[in-house]
Amino acid sequence: MARFKFRTSNRKVKQRPRNGEGRKAKIPKGLQWLPVPFKKHKGKTLPQILFEDPSYVFWLVGQGYVYGRLLHQLNFVVERARHILPPREIPDEYQFGVEYNGEGWLERIRILEKSRGAANLIVTPHLDLSLFCLFRLDEMREKDALLHWLRAEFFDCEGLISKVACEAFLNDDSNFGLTCRRMHGFPDRAISAMFG
Repeated sequence: MARFKFRTSNRKVKQRPRNGEGRKAKIPKGLQWLPVPFKKHKGKTLPQILFEDPSYVFWLVGQGYVYGRLLHQLNFVVERARHILPPREIPDEYQFGVEYNGEGWLERIRILEKSRGAANLIVTPHLDLSLFCLFRLDEMREKDALLHWLRAEFFDCEGLISKVACEAFLNDDSNFGLTCRRMHGFPDRAISAMFG
């Protein structure tokens, strides 16, 4: 069973302003987030679900439950969730380091300066939240620990993130590598299992 490890640093790093602090989120023209009308997240919007249960969003893609405007929003969320930039003032100077255990299960994620080495880590410029799909059912503590890290790192928040903050994050183009189409942070064996 994989253990999720936290690596903290005493060094202060200037972070990009959080949504609502110093910049206004860009809301795509005409986009009103629709509530999901079914299953365990009924009544929540897709951005809320993404930061509470990312694997559910990626599971939903292949289920055929979603159509129309909600399907358009699901595709919008999934595309952005695969290319999240490091939450720093100058994201291009940082990268993510993703580590897997010997069995190929996700172990931890760190944010690193690009100039630093990253032994035993898969280094990637974007965070792909579909990594949450790699957790086994018996690894809920590890998954919760990673969600805690995600909320603290991106929203400076310990608990659940507000609906407004989730939607503002997804609407802000500066949080994403929008021109990238690569997969990030997966070991080669995982990619070949998905597409091989």
